[in-house]
Amino acid sequence: MQETVDDLIHPDDRAAVLAAIEEAKHTGTYHGEVRLIDPVSGQCVWVEAHGTIVRDAAGQPVTLIGVTQNIARRKQFEAAIERGREQLQLVSDNVPALISYVDAERRYRWCNRAYTHWFGIPVSAVVGHAMRDVVGEDAWQTIGPHLDAALSGERVEYEAEAKYRAGGTRWIHAVYTPHRDDAGAVVGVVVMVHDITDTRRAAEALRESASRFDLVRDGAEVGFWFCDLPFDKLIWDNRVKEHFWLPPDAEVTIDTFYQRLHPADRERTRQAIDASIANRTQYDIEYRTLSASGGEKWIRAIGRTFYDAQANPIRFDGVTLDITDRRRMADAVRDSEERFRIMADHAPVMIWVTDAAGSCTYLSQSWYAFTGQTPETGLGLGWLDATHPDDRAPAGEIFLTANERREAFRLDYRLQRVDGSYAWAIDSAAPRFGPGGEFLGYIGSVLDITERKQIEEALKQNDRRKDEFLAMLAHELRNPLAPIRHAAEVLKITAPGDPSQRWARDVIERQTQHITRLVEDLLDVSRITRGKITLRPERIAVTDVVERAVEAIRPVAEARGQTLSVALPPVSIEVEGDVTRLVQVLSNLLSNASKFSNDRGQIAVTAAQEGAHVVIRVTDNGIGIPRELVPRVFELFTQADRSLDRSQGGLGIGLTLVQLLVDRHGGTVEARSDGPGCGSEFVVRLPVAAARETVAGPLVEDRVPAAEARTAKRILVVEDNADAAEMLRILLSLRGHEIEVANDGAAALEAARRFRPGVIVCDIGLPHMNGYELAQQLRVLADDAPPTLIALSGYGQDEDRRRAREAGFEHHLVKPVEPQALFALLDSLPD
Repeated sequence: MQETVDDLIHPDDRAAVLAAIEEAKHTGTYHGEVRLIDPVSGQCVWVEAHGTIVRDAAGQPVTLIGVTQNIARRKQFEAAIERGREQLQLVSDNVPALISYVDAERRYRWCNRAYTHWFGIPVSAVVGHAMRDVVGEDAWQTIGPHLDAALSGERVEYEAEAKYRAGGTRWIHAVYTPHRDDAGAVVGVVVMVHDITDTRRAAEALRESASRFDLVRDGAEVGFWFCDLPFDKLIWDNRVKEHFWLPPDAEVTIDTFYQRLHPADRERTRQAIDASIANRTQYDIEYRTLSASGGEKWIRAIGRTFYDAQANPIRFDGVTLDITDRRRMADAVRDSEERFRIMADHAPVMIWVTDAAGSCTYLSQSWYAFTGQTPETGLGLGWLDATHPDDRAPAGEIFLTANERREAFRLDYRLQRVDGSYAWAIDSAAPRFGPGGEFLGYIGSVLDITERKQIEEALKQNDRRKDEFLAMLAHELRNPLAPIRHAAEVLKITAPGDPSQRWARDVIERQTQHITRLVEDLLDVSRITRGKITLRPERIAVTDVVERAVEAIRPVAEARGQTLSVALPPVSIEVEGDVTRLVQVLSNLLSNASKFSNDRGQIAVTAAQEGAHVVIRVTDNGIGIPRELVPRVFELFTQADRSLDRSQGGLGIGLTLVQLLVDRHGGTVEARSDGPGCGSEFVVRLPVAAARETVAGPLVEDRVPAAEARTAKRILVVEDNADAAEMLRILLSLRGHEIEVANDGAAALEAARRFRPGVIVCDIGLPHMNGYELAQQLRVLADDAPPTLIALSGYGQDEDRRRAREAGFEHHLVKPVEPQALFALLDSLPD
């Protein structure tokens, strides 16, 4: 029996049947659906089986007794329902909407896949649950009233924004359709929902964009125009009409457009429109519109052409903008920039401008002319390439640092000229700021200060040379003071007649003469450089000048064993000049040659005519001149002793005197040397007499007349230096004169009233009352026989002599005065 049952059960159902029988052994009953196979036809038949387990006395199952019922038709009906359900689910799952069914208890009975996806929850969390719990309390406040209306039998359609528990805030479009049973009662609602969140937000964004666009259009005063091609219909908004001086109700045509254009702009505007249509390019042009009364506006028009599927132009639309103020401002800026460029290009300095980033945007033409750069190589940071390589990095750092700090700056650097040389320049700049305080960049100027730098360097050199000269002057003035002091000491401690006294007197005389020569050299340089010396020219034989100078230096040369050779021309050559000064020139050159040559050295003097000049050469084989000093040996404060110990003495201004005096004679002097140890040569060129006119005029100096018979005189000596006054008293007393001494002006006036001198020798630099003031008062005191006034001063310039004459002095002597010159002057005065 078992085998027969197994054969009848469909193989796919056997395991389930066996499991159900095993279960029945415990429960006592059996129930199940199974497919049986007809042994005759081989077809399957669905049956429903019910059975009971029969047990033995021990309670063990022994028999299963039951009945079967053919359920084939029911299974066919259920299969049809399932297929319908699957088809419905398939369709609903692919509909772009949220579909669900809510029963009268407001519970979900079914929903499509889009519904669960929308919420992001599984079907089990929806079906069987109350709608209020699924959508959340916030959304239910919006949805609940509409669902209640649908359950009351009303079809409901609405749009609303709801905040869902699982789906967030959404905009929905919902349709609720009531479901009725056979009796017409509402047993549920079919819910169809479309998510319109994106659509609503897009619409809102579009509205906001339109609002902003209207705001921008109104704020920017933009007008819109539309034109159907070929220009048979024009639509202008009120703003465009305003741009063309038309009222809002004006009708416009293409002729209206061109009539309102400025005549000078019509043709180029027509060409721009045609080009835009033909070439499919943007239409962008600026033109002028005219009013009936002649008013003018500048308008910018921007537009484009639209084409149909066959590429035929169908519309020409665009916008207009009133740019009158901008054009006027641009014209004003252009005029201002043009004026600035003209000013900058003709300014005596180089002008530059940068932007806020530090990039140079403008360089004046003077910059390009000076450096040889072009706008392509100079703008940006290219200007740095024109600076000296050693200055480039520091100059760039100073500039960029100032640019970051927005502060003025000033710097010096070397700038390359167009010829490749470098010049010193000073660069000054100040930051620029806009009306709102925004940093715009810099404007600056570059000035060539090469000449100033050279002057500064020359002044530094002059200061250095002056300091050296003053130190040398102090040294040279101290040198004779030591033997004078020692000689004075010898005179003090030796008895009259001692041979040492004669030696002491000779030392004092020699050293005094040396100091006098130093002072005279200084005064000569001062007189000549100030143009206060006048030559006494006469026709002079060059031979006489050479011989007198050689004669003066020969004893010095012979004492040192030096050979002095002279070569003179066989024919006499004459020049126009001051014989004393020319002898001084040659004597200075010969003295230098002897000083700076070794013992037993060789000195040569030659004179010869070369063309219109006589050339005198003084050559030695001495220590020579360093090459770097040769060009400057004639400069004041540059001349220096060529021996380290200055054993030869002197101020070293002899060559300066030589150059000044030769120049006053219309000649030139040149120094030559191949360097230390190579000797020196000085070449003097003077025009011969036939080539030069006579220079007339007396020397502004006192000439002491020849001495006459000596006669004793009453002399008042006025000197605040007691030693100097006493020395004069002794010297003049030894000459037989009667002497009275006064040490200041008041004492001098009292002595003049009492002593009644015939001659007054008066120092100028007196305390309380100077010599000029004293002379004027002495003239007032004088009666019919006024005394002769002789000024005695350390100042010997022409201005000093003039002031002395104006004050009443007849004569002017310069300290230290030669005693013989003073004696001769006194002896020449009338009794």
